[in-house]
Amino acid sequence: MDEKEADVKVVSDKFVLKDGLKIINYKLPGDFGKISTSFTASYKGSLDKINSSGLNVKGNIYPFKSPNFILENTAFDVKNGNLKMTPLKGSYKNSPFHFHVFASNILSDKQALNGDFSVQNFDLSNIKGLPVKNLAGILSVKGQIRNNDIYADTSFNGIGFNYNPLKIKINNGKAQIKKDSLILSKINAHAEDAPIFIDGKINKIFSKNPELNLNVKAIPTQNLMDSAFNNNSVYPIKLKGNVGITSAITGPVNAIHNKTRL
Repeated sequence: MDEKEADVKVVSDKFVLKDGLKIINYKLPGDFGKISTSFTASYKGSLDKINSSGLNVKGNIYPFKSPNFILENTAFDVKNGNLKMTPLKGSYKNSPFHFHVFASNILSDKQALNGDFSVQNFDLSNIKGLPVKNLAGILSVKGQIRNNDIYADTSFNGIGFNYNPLKIKINNGKAQIKKDSLILSKINAHAEDAPIFIDGKINKIFSKNPELNLNVKAIPTQNLMDSAFNNNSVYPIKLKGNVGITSAITGPVNAIHNKTRL
């Protein structure tokens, strides 16, 4: 056999993810690292450039249950450069999820993912590490993956959080992800007790510098002025009467253009 060629077979009755990931010094959060699989894998081909058509894997992800995480049995198969799997189903902190994917031309520049996914009744208070505090509310998401692009839909209903130092409440509205764009549709919200309406699009959402194209309407209140400005201002702003503000917010995040009229 040529030194740069391989003809190997690996069999495991119980492969625990956290043990395998130790090789690359990576640790999965929570109970995810305790998930285990069984598989039979073989590879015949070059070691310099992995040939996906020479890779064959057949296995199962075992059912798993902990107080916060439940996973049902899932079968997977890699053959002729394609990955197939039965739907991955379970729940995380009582939020059911479903994930089904097919990958073609794996381990190549032409790799393509297709499938669908859903998350039901997810409690947003479980999300940590965001630049907001006291995030609360329930969110469901349903979507598809088409040739590596994500398409997803969700609705907002009573989601709240605190953002430096404002209390924000999203009363209702819808959002869609189409490829790399986030479309916000008829978002009705409050900042403190001031009503805010948002409609528009954010492009390049997976980049470091997303581009905004938003229309925002708001009716400022004295409570909003006090929380946002007056508490740290030498000359406080006092409102008299009703003031309506309409803003067109455009451009990349690092160079936002704001055209506002009263």
